Amino acid sequence: MEKKKPEAIIFKIRGLLKARIMTQTSLAHTAGMSLSSLSQVLNGHVPASSKNIPKIAKGFGLSVEELCRGTELEGLEFALKSETREDQIYGLLVPLLIKKQRNEGISQNELSRRGGMATGQLNNIIEGRGRHLAPTTIARCIACLGFTVQGLLNTSGKAKLFTKLEISQMEAAHATVLYEVTRDSLEDYRRQLERTEVALEKEKAAHLETKESLRKARSKNRKIAKRLVKIADEARAILEDSDDEEGR
Repeated sequence: MEKKKPEAIIFKIRGLLKARIMTQTSLAHTAGMSLSSLSQVLNGHVPASSKNIPKIAKGFGLSVEELCRGTELEGLEFALKSETREDQIYGLLVPLLIKKQRNEGISQNELSRRGGMATGQLNNIIEGRGRHLAPTTIARCIACLGFTVQGLLNTSGKAKLFTKLEISQMEAAHATVLYEVTRDSLEDYRRQLERTEVALEKEKAAHLETKESLRKARSKNRKIAKRLVKIADEARAILEDSDDEEGR
């Protein structure tokens, strides 16, 4: 098993997925692996090894020998059958989306918001459901990643996967997505400002109410103080009168 090149095994795994009409999610479940771990193996980010191949074989209901049986030519044949344009597009986007979410520690909901996507739509892409990706959807994925269309294609070397028309469509869709996301963010910020202003008005009203209460309390205290002074003066006058009478 260890002598067989991982690339050939990966092609064979992809071919089996297609032949059995299985999703990566279902294979990961039966193999006892996380979806992200399986995706990393299938996209070449983690080498196929004695640690993960037995689990994948179990997921297919095969022995390790059955999964790895064959020659390099067989692996290449699987590559021709399974490494379609859609596979390559998914292979480009999915690992980057998973890495983005993991590295920044953000939720899938937050990641999808950056591309103006529904969370369910992004989840379907990451799990490999709904294979065809329209230029608009690809542009939204690129926006989720924080790339420009040309930036991602040039960096990844995958520009050949798309026609000039498709790239133009993606760039137009990407610009629209950025506008929509910026507009929505500004709208959220405006609503937040409105809530802050309402809270400040309530706080101001409470402050004025407190200030008025303090004014009334001071006024009341002054009246009480005057009354006490008057009482003290009256008491002093009574005492003085009493002393005068005793002196007589």
